Amino acid sequence: MENITVKNSLLITLRIFFVLFSIIFLHDAFFKWDGYSFYMEGTYFLYNASLTFVLWSIVGTVFTLILCILIYIAHRVIPQSLISLRLEHITFYFTSIFLLLFIKWKFVSQISFSDITGLSRSNIVTICVFLLVGVVWFFNKHTGKIIKEVDNRIRPLVWLFVFIIILAIPFSVSNIMKGFSVSTYVQHGHTSADKERPNIIFISWDALTSLDMQAYGYNYSTTPFISEWSREAVTFNKVYSSSNWTVPTTMTMMTGQQPWTHKVWHEAMFDPVDDYEQSMPAVLLSNNYTTYAIVQNEQCNTDALGLSKAFMFKDRYHTLWSTTNGWMHHIYMIKFFIYEITNNQMVAVWISSHPVFWNLMNFLIDDSDENIAPAENVYDSFLEHLSHNKKQPFFAWLHTFPPHYDYLPPKPYMGKFGNADQFNTNRSQRNFLNLKYNKEQQPEIDILRKRYDEFILYSDQQFKKFLMNLSEIIDMSNTIIIFSSDHGESFSHGYQGHSGYYLHEPTVRIPLIIKIPQEKKGKIIDIPVAQVDIAPTILALAGIPVPEWMEGRSLVPVIEGSDFDTRPIFSMQFIKNSAIGNNLINKGVVAVWEDNYKLIYKLEENKSMLFNLQDDPYETRNLQNEKPEIAQQLRNLIKNKKHFQIPD
Repeated sequence: MENITVKNSLLITLRIFFVLFSIIFLHDAFFKWDGYSFYMEGTYFLYNASLTFVLWSIVGTVFTLILCILIYIAHRVIPQSLISLRLEHITFYFTSIFLLLFIKWKFVSQISFSDITGLSRSNIVTICVFLLVGVVWFFNKHTGKIIKEVDNRIRPLVWLFVFIIILAIPFSVSNIMKGFSVSTYVQHGHTSADKERPNIIFISWDALTSLDMQAYGYNYSTTPFISEWSREAVTFNKVYSSSNWTVPTTMTMMTGQQPWTHKVWHEAMFDPVDDYEQSMPAVLLSNNYTTYAIVQNEQCNTDALGLSKAFMFKDRYHTLWSTTNGWMHHIYMIKFFIYEITNNQMVAVWISSHPVFWNLMNFLIDDSDENIAPAENVYDSFLEHLSHNKKQPFFAWLHTFPPHYDYLPPKPYMGKFGNADQFNTNRSQRNFLNLKYNKEQQPEIDILRKRYDEFILYSDQQFKKFLMNLSEIIDMSNTIIIFSSDHGESFSHGYQGHSGYYLHEPTVRIPLIIKIPQEKKGKIIDIPVAQVDIAPTILALAGIPVPEWMEGRSLVPVIEGSDFDTRPIFSMQFIKNSAIGNNLINKGVVAVWEDNYKLIYKLEENKSMLFNLQDDPYETRNLQNEKPEIAQQLRNLIKNKKHFQIPD
C-alpha cells in the first residue's frame, strides 16, 4: 500500500487536470478549425487559438485549485476513526468524476439516461456517486499505485503543453493589443441644407416573422400598438429577408447588398469583418448625419460586421444585457468578463460556451425565467445618448434581441395566450429550440409558439413606451421611423427556430413599416419587396443618391404611388461555402419568388420544391412534378446569376 503526501497528491491532481483540459482544448481547436477554415485565415485563427489556450489554461488551473481545496477539506473533515480514507482515495474519486463527465460530453452527449431509465437526474447522480464510491473502495489497496502510474505517464504531456503555452503567450499579448485598437470616423462640417434633412430611426427586432404579428393579420393580439401606429404609416405586406439568420441579413440591411456580394454569411462574432466601406451608414455619415448603433445581438454588433467606423456612437452589445439569476446569468457573466479583458468575441465565446462550462453551469445552477436581454435597455440607451447630444440630422439603428429565443416574456405577458405552466423557463425550452421535430411534437411546438407570441406582445409595448419617451426629447415632425426585423421564426414544417436549410415563409417573411411625418394617411402595399431594398430606401428618404454598388432599389417611388415594376426576389443560406477568395457558391439553399410562385432550391442535392403561394400560402403542396416548366424557369433565375456553380 503506497501513501501519498498532501503536497504530492495536490500536485498530481493539478498535473492530471492540466493535461485533461489541454487535450479538451486541442480537440476543440481542431474541430473548430474545420469550420472556421471556410472564412478565416489560418494566421488569424492561430492568434485567437493562442490567446484562448492561455486563458483556458488559467481557467483550468483555477478550477483545479478549487478542486484541490475541496479534496483537502474532505480529507480533513471526514473522521478517520469512522472510515479509513486516505487523501489519494479522494483524489482518485474526484478525478474519476471528471473523467466520467468528459466521457459523457465527448462520446454520449446525445443520450438521455433519464429517458432510458425513467429516473430523474438527481436519482441518476446519486446512483453514480455510490457506484464511484464502490469502485474507489474496490481499488482501496491499489489507489496510490494507480495514481502514481498515471502521473508518471502523463508527465511528458505536461511538459509538452507547458511548452505550447510559452509559445502562445507572445501571440496572446499581440492579439490583446490589436483588439484594443481604436476605430475612427470622418465627417464633414454641417451645412444649413443638412439640418433640413430628416432624422431617421431604423428599428429592427431579432427573429420577428410578420406572420405572427396582429398588424399583418395574425389571430393573436401580439402587436396592438403597432397595429394602431401603422394606420398612419406605409405597410409593406410582402417583404422577404435575404437569409434566415442574423449575420447575413443585418449586413444586407446595412449595405443594400445580397449575401452573394457582401459574402458575410459566417458567424462574424468569431471572425469580425474588416472595415467594410460600402455601407449605408457610412454614406449617411459622409453626408453629415450623426450616426448611432445600439445593437443588442452579439452576432451583428458593429465590430463584428466591420461597421464601427460608420457609427459615431455605439454601445458594446453586452452593456445592453442585464442578468441577475439563473445558470444563463453565470454563463454570460463569464463571457462578458473575458470580452472586457481581451476585447475579443471569438475568445470570449469559445471559452464561455464550451460544453464543459455550459453543462457544468446548467447542472449546478438553478433554472431561470428571466429575459436576459430586455428590449427597453436598447431604447433607454439611445434616449440617454440623445439627451447628451442634440446634433441633427441623425440616423439611428436600434436592434433589440427580443423576440429571439429564449422566449421569456416578463410578467404580466407570460401566459397571456394560455398554458402558462409550460415552457416558462430557459431550461424547459432548450430541447426544442432551433431543432427539427416530428409530427407528434407539433402540439408542444404550438405551446412554445405562445411564449414567442407573448414575447412579441412584450416587445410591442416596449416599442410604444419608447416612442412616447422619444416624442418628449426630439421634434417628431422631422423624424422618420422605419420598423422591420432581420429574419423570421418557424414553428412549422418540422423545424423550430431559424437558420439551417429552411427558407419557408415563416423564416423569411419580415415586417416593413415606414412612418413618414408628412404622410397622415396610411398605405398598404402588396407588391413583393426585398430586405435589400431597405438601405437604398433610407438614403432616398434622406435625399441622398443611391450608390451603384447597392443591389437594392429605393421604395420611395412605390410609396409615392409611382410605377414600380416587380422583380424576382431572392433569399439564401450559404454558411457551408468558403467566404475566402472568389470561389463559386455550390452549397446551401436558395429561394426565389416570382409572381405567385416560389422555388426552394438545394444546391448540393440539385433538388427543388415549388409552391403556388396564392393557392397554398402554408407551402404544403410541392408542385415540382406537376409544373416542371415553371420550376425550371425559376431555377434558371438562380442559375443565371454569376455567383453559382449549378449542374445542368
